[in-house]
Amino acid sequence: MTHWHLSSIDWLDSLPDAARQQLHLQTATLDFRDGQTIFAPMPEPDAVFILVQGLVRIYRLSSEGMEFTLGYVKPAEVFGELAAYDSQPRESFARAIDNCIVLKVPVLLFRDLMQSLPNLCYSVTKQIQGRFKRIEQRAEDLVFRSVTARLAATLLMLMEDFGDDRGGHSYIRLHLTQAEVATLVGAARPTINQTFHQFRTAGLAIFEKGHVVILNPAGLRKIAESPLIPPTN
Repeated sequence: MTHWHLSSIDWLDSLPDAARQQLHLQTATLDFRDGQTIFAPMPEPDAVFILVQGLVRIYRLSSEGMEFTLGYVKPAEVFGELAAYDSQPRESFARAIDNCIVLKVPVLLFRDLMQSLPNLCYSVTKQIQGRFKRIEQRAEDLVFRSVTARLAATLLMLMEDFGDDRGGHSYIRLHLTQAEVATLVGAARPTINQTFHQFRTAGLAIFEKGHVVILNPAGLRKIAESPLIPPTN
């Protein structure tokens, strides 16, 4: 593994020399092309991963083969990290979005470093906290909000993480299909297609050639924060 992979990630670059040397010697650098699977469910995961370059989608499959996207991993983030906390089977898939460079860290090494380096433990825990907060919010939305509100909230989340300002509009640089958006929202693809049409007509957002352009974030936020649907008895 070359040195720049560590120095390009702030929280790794700040590690003590001995820890950096351990990572340098024991961590593999892997390249994945767009669409390749980085990991799949397994009974005894043996590695934790750090994304250096590209984007990664984390998702699960239902027994019927339907995908549900848990979220996306950005550069400098850890994923597959639960293997460092317990020996439970891995249940998720990780797939490369664009071409990716990934550090594969042996789980025992990562666990030892987490236990001995409070700063590393804090950085990783903070990443996990943010990821689970997003998942909890999406679970609440799935139960209590309409598809329209959920799509608006999802687009705002993608804008926050992956939006680039272009001519006063926010261009989400992820290349997505409407089916992938549907797995994020928790809805059928035809429903997402219909809702995008409504958003385009209202001047809120458009979906073109695999990319979303946010035209009116305030309008989307108003929809996303609409009153919760009361539970039925």
